[in-house]
Amino acid sequence: MPLGTPTADRDPLSPLYKDTGCHFHPACLSCPLPVCYLEDVRPHVRARNSARLALLRRLMEGGLSVKEAAPYVGISPRHAFRLLRPLDKPAQTR
Repeated sequence: MPLGTPTADRDPLSPLYKDTGCHFHPACLSCPLPVCYLEDVRPHVRARNSARLALLRRLMEGGLSVKEAAPYVGISPRHAFRLLRPLDKPAQTR
């Protein structure tokens, strides 16, 4: 079988497909997650960045600038700005 060809038990349009869900939600087809955690190739990076972002925001609420708070989090000011960039705003290309 060539790569990328769905088997009957994995194809949601097949009558043989069983929507068993996961430990986050009982049914894949009605799951509220925007991206399936099983398809997320780098969940550890996402978790680490979430923790960094939370700490960065707390430090900034305490009165520090991004440049002052970044070393406390263990990241560069540039990485701090990337974490703070809204997700719906695409990165600018040159």
